[in-house]
Amino acid sequence: MSVDYRILDVNKNISFRKKIEAINWCTEKNYKSNASWQQACWPSNRPKSTNFRIWFPKLSEKKNGEYVPTTDGFVNYLSEDWEFFIFDDINGKNKNQDPDDRYSGMSIVFAKDFGGDYIFRGAYEMDMEKSGPNHFVHKRIATRIKLIGKPVQSYELLNDANIHEPSGINTPIKPKGIVRKSDGTVRYICGRCDQSFIKSQRCPECGQLVKE
Repeated sequence: MSVDYRILDVNKNISFRKKIEAINWCTEKNYKSNASWQQACWPSNRPKSTNFRIWFPKLSEKKNGEYVPTTDGFVNYLSEDWEFFIFDDINGKNKNQDPDDRYSGMSIVFAKDFGGDYIFRGAYEMDMEKSGPNHFVHKRIATRIKLIGKPVQSYELLNDANIHEPSGINTPIKPKGIVRKSDGTVRYICGRCDQSFIKSQRCPECGQLVKE
């Protein structure tokens, strides 16, 4: 009996406008949007029902060669090759200031860029040797993840040999339909799988690149 699964792949430029959309896609659940999804991690900083968490850090802007802290005094940035994600608690406001006290399991990272999208950057784990008080370094351990089950309950880290990419997925095609809602939201109907989704570069269901 086959097991349902879906694959997250950095090379497919997977992104979402809202956290709840990323959570539902990654878990195969149907949570409703509400204020509770404003948190930075799902489930919480210490996962209970899953063996991974989904993390939505907001990247800090760089001005005059230096990263600008957020209003909470945090500085979040990626190395140029995305191999490391660094979280600095400049003001020491975080309750868990020591690496040993923080979540150190696998994190699926959707870092928020300056355009407002949450972009999938890979799977990360804390590098205990490089981290220290108020300075947390997370090393990327995979760029592709198989999310297993429906709803998703487990995962498998993949390498290039494990992926069989559908033919034509990286050749842009026009949406089969475009729906503009009264609140300003634009939804596409995928030209490949007919999935309806909020405007983005790729269909979150099948990964098809969209021609806009």
